[in-house]
Order: sequence, then C-alpha cells, then structure tokens
Amino acid sequence: MPVDPVTGEQLPYPGDPGYDPNMPMPPGAGQMPPPGGEVTPEMVSEAGQEVGQAQMDQVGAFAPPPTKPYSIKIVKSFASELDKTIDFLAGEDLPLPEWQPNQEMVGKGDKWDAPLPPEVFAPAAALSEAVRMIDVDGKFASQNFDATELVDDSSVRSATAKLKLMAKNQELANLLQGPVGMAEGEEGGAPMPPGGEEELPMDDEEADLLMENM
Repeated sequence: MPVDPVTGEQLPYPGDPGYDPNMPMPPGAGQMPPPGGEVTPEMVSEAGQEVGQAQMDQVGAFAPPPTKPYSIKIVKSFASELDKTIDFLAGEDLPLPEWQPNQEMVGKGDKWDAPLPPEVFAPAAALSEAVRMIDVDGKFASQNFDATELVDDSSVRSATAKLKLMAKNQELANLLQGPVGMAEGEEGGAPMPPGGEEELPMDDEEADLLMENM
C-alpha cells in the first residue's frame, strides 16, 4: 500500500474507502502492483520480453567476430530475409526484434566492425540448428548454413541466398511444423504386432499350457 512520504500514513488505493482522487500520490505509486498481488497483462508482457531478451543475449554471445567489417546494408538484408523465412517455415507470423545499430559504433562507409548483434545472430543460429536436427538425411544441407561462419559480407550474402531457397521449400516447412523426431506416417512408441494389440510375454505356466495343447 502506498505511504505518504510526509506523514508516513498509509494511503488507500483507488476505489478503496477513503480514497480521494484529488489527493497527491507519492512518487512511484502509479507503478506499484495493485492490491491482492494481481498481475496485469502489461506486467506479463514486459516480463516475457525481459526473458526473451536475456535468452537472445546469451545465444548472441557466441557470434564470431568479423574478419572484415560488415556492410550494415547487407546485414539488414539478411535480417529481413531471415524474418520472412522463419514466418514461412513456422506457418505463422513470428516477428523478430528489429536491429537498430548504435550510431556510435557505425564505422566509415556504413560499416559494422563487431559481431552480428543478438537480434540477428540468435534467430539465425536457432533456425540453422532446427534445420540441421530435422534433416537427418542431409537432404536440405545445401540450403542450410552455419551461423558461426557468418564472419564477412560474402558469407552473409551466401546465407541470405540460402534463406530465400528455404522460404520456398514447402517440404522443409512441413517437417519443421510436424512432430520432432517422427517421420511422416510414423507414430510414437514401440511397433505393435499384427492385430493392433501389444503381446505380453508368457509366464512359465502359460508356456507349459501352450506346449500341452500343441
């Protein structure tokens, strides 16, 4: 409950008995959680964004340093194609955070002399790994890339071209949208014997009875 910074008295929340709408609230009272510990949608959204950013930063830490400064235009083109490809392969709109380069780090000629930012590297690494895991036969290897090898403009351009191929590959999309680790038409669990019911092993008494009836 908010407290009057002058008198130290507890102040009522809006709607509570004794609440005066003209009464000044102490600094920060508007950001205090509502009574009863209720959680608002805004609080959930902000928490989710914080967790997502933390995970993105953790993966982004593995981005390799460039052998030559990147062209910001080429990196942004890659990021745009990455967004489109992920949406296609996922079968739904999954917006990625847009990278806005820190102008203090932008070099002469609109260059970026630092590892790919987490907003770009993390989703690229996740997509590359997802395709690698689902492609057990290497059927789509020519369309995949290794995010840890994106170290210059040439490698980023090559990966962008591969993303465009992925974004037209419906077979790959179907695999990524299906159950992980199951081939088409395959069901989980051990194979069933003819008749559709699992046969349990016989004990000694049942085995002896079967031998007597043969």
